[in-house]
Amino acid sequence: MAAVTMLMVNKFAVQALPYPIILVLAQNSVTLVVVLATGLYCGRGHKNFGFRVSLTAEVVRIWFPAMCLFITMLCSSLFAMKTISVPSVLVFRALTPLVTSSIAVPVLGHRPTRSEWGSLLLIVIGAFCYLGTDPQVSPQGYVWMTVNLFAASTYVVYVKRSINYLRPTTNDLMLFNNLLSIPLLVILVPVFDNPAACLRQLPLVTSLQWIPIMLSLFCAGFIAFTGFLLQAAVHPTTTVIINHLTKVFSFVMGAILFKKSFGASMVVGALITLAGTIWYS
Repeated sequence: MAAVTMLMVNKFAVQALPYPIILVLAQNSVTLVVVLATGLYCGRGHKNFGFRVSLTAEVVRIWFPAMCLFITMLCSSLFAMKTISVPSVLVFRALTPLVTSSIAVPVLGHRPTRSEWGSLLLIVIGAFCYLGTDPQVSPQGYVWMTVNLFAASTYVVYVKRSINYLRPTTNDLMLFNNLLSIPLLVILVPVFDNPAACLRQLPLVTSLQWIPIMLSLFCAGFIAFTGFLLQAAVHPTTTVIINHLTKVFSFVMGAILFKKSFGASMVVGALITLAGTIWYS
């Protein structure tokens, strides 16, 4: 539910306040507060929600590339949502396993099986069927989603390699990302956003528009924890099924809330992409 809500409210939030860097800065700040509160409550010795790895200069050096990819991933997603629909974002994101596998081969030495490559090919076919016939195509939005795709894939691979070396807890990972990202986001705000214009627009945001903005802050602070707790509480197969149900629900809700119309080839493409992701999982 947190994942579905985050996707929907981000779309509404960036429409109400079209300043993606400022939104990400606010979300990361709230997440940092949640991480610190959870760590203090659970204590240093907690295996999942405690703090195990100290933030030394060496850790900052190792984690800095991951933090940059993390910021790029979050900001590019919001920039894309300014011009393309939620269903299109979901279909485009389905290409992530293909790019991730391509990067993991030389970096981690992972060799996908024939079945994995087959499922990835099916995802690509479905994505092209959908995106190639999207009547609301936005070159700018798709450029941002391409940036998001490669940033997210590289982030996953880099974090996997860094985890093998640092052995951090979940709270450590979230602390590294959100604490280190805030200074860089502050620098990026005047470059990509207009702080003065944002301040002028704040009084113009209606009470109804503030709801998705505040929900995006709330979801950003808790989505990682809910995902982790789900994986700890249920069988991996159940997690996979829930993740795919989430995609379907997000797709349908995005179409309803944002009045997205679909042609026959777009529906077929979306179904093929979903089938490929299920096969890959």
